[in-house]
Amino acid sequence: MTTSSPTLDVTLDTTECCASGMCASIAPTAFAIDTAGYAVVLPTATDTDLETLCRAARNCPTLCISIARDGDEIDLLA
Repeated sequence: MTTSSPTLDVTLDTTECCASGMCASIAPTAFAIDTAGYAVVLPTATDTDLETLCRAARNCPTLCISIARDGDEIDLLA
């Protein structure tokens, strides 16, 4: 019997990012700040626990971070 972990997908709309840095301060293994001061999703983002990812996304002033689990977008405002 094989069990598989849920597949996470973390995306960030760079056109909406306001460069607050909240995501990187909350989830430094998932987000970094680029040389222009804007957030980027790191390749290790999906290794970050879901609770931390959601907290980072909810604290984004522009709500430009989306998280999907197994293809279904998580409602971050629920």
